[in-house]
Amino acid sequence: MSREPKRTPTIWFETGNLFVYFNWNLHPTGVQRVGLEILRAARAAYGDRVAFCRLSHYTARFEPIDYDRILAASAGPEFGEAASCRLMERPRAVSRQIIRFLGRYPAMLYHDYLHGRRAERRFAARVAPGDVVVCLGLPWGSPDYGLRVAAAKRRYGVRFALLIHDVIPFTDPDLSHRTFMMGFRRGFQIAIGACDLVFVSSEFCRAAIDKLCRERGWPLARIARIPFGAGFAIEAAGAAVRPMEWPARFVLFVSSIDRRKNHALMLRVWRRLLERHGAAAVPSLIFLGGGGDNVGTILAEARADETLRAKVTMIRSASDNLVREAYRRCLFTVYPSFTEGWGLPVAESLAFGKFCIVSNRASLPEVGGDLVDYLDPADDDMALAMVERALYEPGYLAARTARIVADYREPTWDECARALVAAADTLDEAKPLPGRASI
Repeated sequence: MSREPKRTPTIWFETGNLFVYFNWNLHPTGVQRVGLEILRAARAAYGDRVAFCRLSHYTARFEPIDYDRILAASAGPEFGEAASCRLMERPRAVSRQIIRFLGRYPAMLYHDYLHGRRAERRFAARVAPGDVVVCLGLPWGSPDYGLRVAAAKRRYGVRFALLIHDVIPFTDPDLSHRTFMMGFRRGFQIAIGACDLVFVSSEFCRAAIDKLCRERGWPLARIARIPFGAGFAIEAAGAAVRPMEWPARFVLFVSSIDRRKNHALMLRVWRRLLERHGAAAVPSLIFLGGGGDNVGTILAEARADETLRAKVTMIRSASDNLVREAYRRCLFTVYPSFTEGWGLPVAESLAFGKFCIVSNRASLPEVGGDLVDYLDPADDDMALAMVERALYEPGYLAARTARIVADYREPTWDECARALVAAADTLDEAKPLPGRASI
């Protein structure tokens, strides 16, 4: 008696949160970059084995989508390469966000309400029991996201896996924006109960999630660590970096302007460098990253000191090509964050062969290993001493950089995508699948 070969489950990447993010924003933060890189790598490695869908933020319906739509949603060359300003100038990021929103939101809303039921039928025709739906982003903007996923599991007989980047709104609420924290907390408890598998990037994040769920009595699925890649996708042909007046010498800090990232520490360090060594001997400091909850504070502090203002540049919106150029040109990088779930800019710095001075907290030692120098993000004197050593101790920076070039093995997004799919394939086959309901 012949037996039909077992069907290989499809991995469905649910990308609704990416569309919501790019309705407003031109360039990704670390969370969106991770998601886009995994999607690209998984598609290249597995072809038709992976598929893409979107749970509409507006109608709560699933829709199968083409990969090209994801690329189109995340692209935005119409706004140019960067919005760069000295800290004394008024940033234009808000106006660009409004223009982008008005250009994208109405069309998406119209599409969702007009075609939502038809799109959901197309999804139902393609999905099959045993398939795995994977969310790589931040679904907390929809408090009922977990309920929608649970309903989809019952309806279609699918599994659900969620990449959790961190649980900072629980572990460090004083470092989280209140609105985001409240949405995260509401959405997390429901979503975690719908998970059959949880992905994390660090052992620190794994331990934090495990502790949180045990203390709260929440159900917790198996946790699988996947190795995040570093670096960027292949540069777009013809996408040259817009000419920009880079300082002759500068130190780079790549991060959203967020309180927990600790930009204020670097402003204090640079003020003391200028007092001790004079402006001619101190390189510039570049903050490269989108706005966060601390932009106004950082701007006000920098504007208050004319000497400091002349040495600090903020790049609020930058393409991948411009970010690459910044890494290539900088002397070294800094990343004094109070807490992280991973620390992508540290891995990126090492991938470009650049030395980094990094916070010694949370997951960051897992990223930097022994190739970076660690500081206590609450110790100004320690931070100053480390920056001074990299800038002024003869041969120190060259030696540290040479070791990175010789010893660092850059993890790839292909390895990350393959680890994710391999973990999804090991979901317990003996566990009963929910029945499939009609729609």
